[in-house]
Amino acid sequence: MRDDFLLSDEVLKLQEKEGYYIPNEIDLRGKSDQDISRYLNEITDSVEVSSENISDLVVFDKIRSFLKYFTHIQPRWLTRLFDIVLSAFRIEIKSTSDDLENDQKETFSNHRHYLELYGYLIHWFLISAEENATISKTAKKSKSSDNDLRTFDWSNQKLKAFDTASWLLDLKLSKIWTMTPERITFITLFTKPAYQLFENPVNAKSTRVKERVFRILGLCVKYYDHAFVAQTTMMQNLQYWEHSAEPMAEFLIYLVEKLNYNQLADEILRDVSHREFKDAGAKEVKDSPNPKTFSIFLTKLVDLSPKTILKNISLLIHQLDSESYLMRSTMIDILGFMIEDLSKSIEDNSNQMEQINGFFDILEERMLDSISYCRQKVLQVYLRLFDLKAKFPKRRQAATVLAIRHLQDKSSTVRKYVIRLLCKLISTHPYSMYGGELDLDDWKKRLETLNSEIENVTTEEDILPFIIVQPTPKANGQEENTVKNDNEEDKNVRENDENRDEDEIMAEASNEEGNQDEEQKETEVEKPQSSKTVVSAEKLQQLILMKAFHEDAIAFIQQIHACIPIITQLLSSKSKAEVLESMNFLVIAYNYQVKIAQEGIRKMLHLIWTKDTSDEGKGIKMKLLSCYESLYLEFDRNCSRRTNVNRIAKNLIGLTYDTNLAELTSLEQLLKTVMQSSNSRISFEVIEKLWSVYGFTKGRIQKSQRRGAIIILGMLAQADTRIVSEKIDLMLKIGLGTLGKSDLILARYTCIALQRLQGVKGVEKGRGVQVGIRFPLQHSIFTRLKDVINSPTESNEWFSLAEQAINTVYLLCEHPETLCKELIYQKTIKVFGVKEMSPEFSDTATNTDSMILDYDMSQLQQNLPFPQNSIHQSSTELAQLLFMVGHVALKQIVHLEIVESAWKNKKSQKDGKGKEPREEEEVDELEQVGGTAEDDIGDAVIRIREREILYGNQSLLARYGPLLVEVCARNKLYNDRTLQVTATLALAKFMCVSSEFCEKHLQLLFTILEKSQDATIRSNIVIALGDMAVCFSTLIDDNISFLYNRLSDPDTLVKKNTVMVLTHLILNGMVKVKGQISEMAKCLEDADQRIADLAKLFFTELASKDNAIYNNLPDIISNLTMANSGLEEEGFRRIMKFLFGFDFVEKEKQAENIIDKLCQRFVAAEMERTWREIAYCLSLLPYKSEKSMKRLLEGWPAYQDKLHEDYVHKCFLDIIAKGRLQKSQRPDMKTMVDELDQKIEKVRGPKQEAKEAMDTAQGDSNNKKTKTSVKKETKKKTPAKEKDVSTTGVKRRRSRRVEYDEESDEDIEEYAENDDDDDENDEDDDEEEDDDDDEEEGDEEEEEDNEPAESMDMDEDGS
Repeated sequence: MRDDFLLSDEVLKLQEKEGYYIPNEIDLRGKSDQDISRYLNEITDSVEVSSENISDLVVFDKIRSFLKYFTHIQPRWLTRLFDIVLSAFRIEIKSTSDDLENDQKETFSNHRHYLELYGYLIHWFLISAEENATISKTAKKSKSSDNDLRTFDWSNQKLKAFDTASWLLDLKLSKIWTMTPERITFITLFTKPAYQLFENPVNAKSTRVKERVFRILGLCVKYYDHAFVAQTTMMQNLQYWEHSAEPMAEFLIYLVEKLNYNQLADEILRDVSHREFKDAGAKEVKDSPNPKTFSIFLTKLVDLSPKTILKNISLLIHQLDSESYLMRSTMIDILGFMIEDLSKSIEDNSNQMEQINGFFDILEERMLDSISYCRQKVLQVYLRLFDLKAKFPKRRQAATVLAIRHLQDKSSTVRKYVIRLLCKLISTHPYSMYGGELDLDDWKKRLETLNSEIENVTTEEDILPFIIVQPTPKANGQEENTVKNDNEEDKNVRENDENRDEDEIMAEASNEEGNQDEEQKETEVEKPQSSKTVVSAEKLQQLILMKAFHEDAIAFIQQIHACIPIITQLLSSKSKAEVLESMNFLVIAYNYQVKIAQEGIRKMLHLIWTKDTSDEGKGIKMKLLSCYESLYLEFDRNCSRRTNVNRIAKNLIGLTYDTNLAELTSLEQLLKTVMQSSNSRISFEVIEKLWSVYGFTKGRIQKSQRRGAIIILGMLAQADTRIVSEKIDLMLKIGLGTLGKSDLILARYTCIALQRLQGVKGVEKGRGVQVGIRFPLQHSIFTRLKDVINSPTESNEWFSLAEQAINTVYLLCEHPETLCKELIYQKTIKVFGVKEMSPEFSDTATNTDSMILDYDMSQLQQNLPFPQNSIHQSSTELAQLLFMVGHVALKQIVHLEIVESAWKNKKSQKDGKGKEPREEEEVDELEQVGGTAEDDIGDAVIRIREREILYGNQSLLARYGPLLVEVCARNKLYNDRTLQVTATLALAKFMCVSSEFCEKHLQLLFTILEKSQDATIRSNIVIALGDMAVCFSTLIDDNISFLYNRLSDPDTLVKKNTVMVLTHLILNGMVKVKGQISEMAKCLEDADQRIADLAKLFFTELASKDNAIYNNLPDIISNLTMANSGLEEEGFRRIMKFLFGFDFVEKEKQAENIIDKLCQRFVAAEMERTWREIAYCLSLLPYKSEKSMKRLLEGWPAYQDKLHEDYVHKCFLDIIAKGRLQKSQRPDMKTMVDELDQKIEKVRGPKQEAKEAMDTAQGDSNNKKTKTSVKKETKKKTPAKEKDVSTTGVKRRRSRRVEYDEESDEDIEEYAENDDDDDENDEDDDEEEDDDDDEEEGDEEEEEDNEPAESMDMDEDGS
């Protein structure tokens, strides 16, 4: 048999699964269990006698028959066969081992033959078992199949086989197989199954399997020249089997650590370093190595053995230039591991610091990687490195600078990790000498102290030469005492410097500077002895190092200060993770005493309005509550409960300092949410402490503390009314008593707290339905309110107090109109005296309405004998009266709505329970007037509002309408600014009550809006017009142009309020979108960034409505391309690029219509600037289909004569380029693009292009700049880029800022210069046309200005 069995040939035959020939083959398919058992018994009987009987051809063929029909035999018979063969194999190995020890060479030939037979059988068995195990993972299990081979676990048999093989490989097999090829063939019997195991992910995760495989492969590599084969096989596995990456790395580390064999790892790393990797998106990726697998491999390798990678880092570093971002990010990760490993032994080997710095330099360079994933990986590495024991202070400064730069990165993920890195830099900073706090002022004071101390000391070496040249009369004993008490003096100096105030230190510094000239005149010997202390050189060096330490700390703190405003802006990011990281950073910075972080903490309040997703505990709102609870509401375990209560109360009061209305509203919502949560952190003791601060009268207390206490209590009462209902007497005593009269702001916030007595409104209740209790008219609340309102004062704070007091009356009083009538009556007596309130006053007031209107109709009637002097005693008192009248009118219509809603609610509930007497009385009156139907009641309420409140014979407010008109119209006579502001506001509130009153005085209001020079008056009128549009939409819609005109108001506040009002009216459908929307488009280029953002937000929301921008786009373009639009050409392009970025341009039909309309505009356009602007608009369209290109070709006659203009020509070249770049380009599309290209080339001509080239060569610098900038601009105009514009205004602003770089800055400057040159040329060419247009436009403006001025008595200056 020895001659018939050649191992290499048999292995080759085995690879051919079909047709393997066995001389004495037994077909085991369909054999019974008895037959199979008999065959196995025969095999057992034979090999038990002697393991050499395996050479019996009959026995050997029986075993091979079992293996050939492996899939047709049940696993229990196969495992028995395996145990038989393996047992005999072990006996043969034992025999071989004994003969090798005894050096019985004559037996080596037989042992070789037997071992080859056994090894071949084991090899066949392992291959068959692994193939079936692999199939079992992919094939579906069949319940009807009786053969369970696919589900059998062969792991135990594999482990036994590999243990036996490793025993064999430990022997000196080179004595048996003297020829290398034969030895390699035998070794392959065990290595091939070993490698095959790694193809199955299950085996790659099994520790027991890997230990055996590593043992076998390690022995083969080290002792049997298997290194090259192992290298080739491992590289193939890494290329095709992703799960094999980690086992391959573990095997190399096994060779290095257990077998002390480094060559294979070095060769594989060298091979990896020379490979070219491409990303999955590349076209050539099919045959290229898989970068993800190699990335996992290298990461695992450096994690297990950094020294192995470090030895080959000079080769691997070239992968930083790889096309694959995965390989670049892996190398970045590896550099981090290298730094981490080297830092552990940096104290023992100082030379490693140079290598560490080199790695840090590479990391800093990779922050400029074009792929955000690589930049993100650098930040992740930094996060890991700054947790190490070694602090790397210089590198921390560099990392902070990088982090600040990349806070404006275009990738939100990078920005998230940048913020996380800044958090790590703060929490692990090395400047913990003074407790770790980062208060900039404290550190600067310490540095000044050190500088002063260094200036006042010197060393013995510095003073010795002067003593030799010119000795001083100083006693030797004094010198000795100076040296002896050196350390004590240093301590005293430092303590004194730290305890002194900054003013004292600055005073000493100024004295030293003042005496500097005198000291220079003194001898060299007197200078050090009279002003400096002698210290040792070591002490001076220590002071210098301390100074450097403080300077580094201050530089770091200043960097943190620089990044906080940017992070505060990121609180409004759309990325949830970015917002959460920003909040975390601000909390950490605040805890480390970075004072400027307080502003960011305050800005976080607005996030309380964020609508969180369903993630429990991970939302922005939950994070905000957690941050504020940890900062202000948590109990400190190291302090007593009383101390904690005082601290929390102080924190809550401090939150109200220096806040605006928006911040207070957000704080109110936050505290309400905290109180409504199940685990409320604001305890009863804290609330009582706030009441004690509010009611403290035994000593002096700051006004801000008392105000803050009642503000917080009013906020908390929104969630629990009992907080204020139990302290009514205290509020009346403090807030509406003597203290309240002296502090009107305190009284105002007390009124707000009293309003909480109405109770908590349920979410399910209808709008306007009153919930809670009402108090009788005689209640002490209203007595105190009348007393406070009627208290004489000149302060402007009275108006805000009166507003909240009237609100309180209408919320809590049973008969609010009666109480307000008394208030108005008393205030009128103060203003005009008792005579003016006689019945004759009523008649005169009602009858003079027409007189005043007649008087207002002409400017000439100002000379009539109408009272030319005001009859009121005080402008302030009159302003207060008019304010009360206006606000009462507004609250009265709100009260009517509440009564109407309450009546309808009562009507729907037949039982009618729970209604107050006043409501029942009003309902009875309404039933008498309008019947029982709800519509009739609604009509009755409207009639009362329209005819009774301002025109009824019994109405008190009707007496004051003419007075308001008188004061507003005669602003020369009533020239007090406060009076004019309040009168105009009251008039606007009156106009919200009745449509008749509004229509009658609307022109007066518009004239004030146009002519008034007071921005406050104009701003109030703009807001009032928005309210009027809600009530009387037709009146305002017909005169909406007056509102649009305020978009060009010189005051920023007026303009901002106009944008907000128009946004509200248009988006809610209260006014129609007309051609004036182009004025809103101009606001996109407003100098105030907030106005520009509001305009972007408006158009973004408008784009979500059906065809809203598309329908108005022609009017926008028409108005913005006019010569008098006042818009720069570059600004026009930015506006158009923003508007064309919305989805409407993606719709084919709409794009075609836009092309038609733009081409038609070429016909009427006469100015070259208009040509350029229309051509630019055409270039912004995507041209995705041949229909769009066909429309453009059809319009050829309209623009062919305009192509001689360079920029127009450039825009059409951009259109052609877009047409060629379409991926799904049809033949018709290509034909049309070529036709357009040929037509343009024919019109321009090659001679024209050659002439332009000659002009450029001759030094036409302006044209050169224009062409360069246009080229750069057109490169950026791709459809994908334009599509990204369809985001909110805030998002677009951030993206534009992030992508800003030096190159684009230069482009913009060049562009602006050329635009200025073009504008100058255009103005010279079209000077006459512009003059004519200006004259016509001026005439129109004059007519518009004169029209409303005829109906009022208004100053020429508009004040």
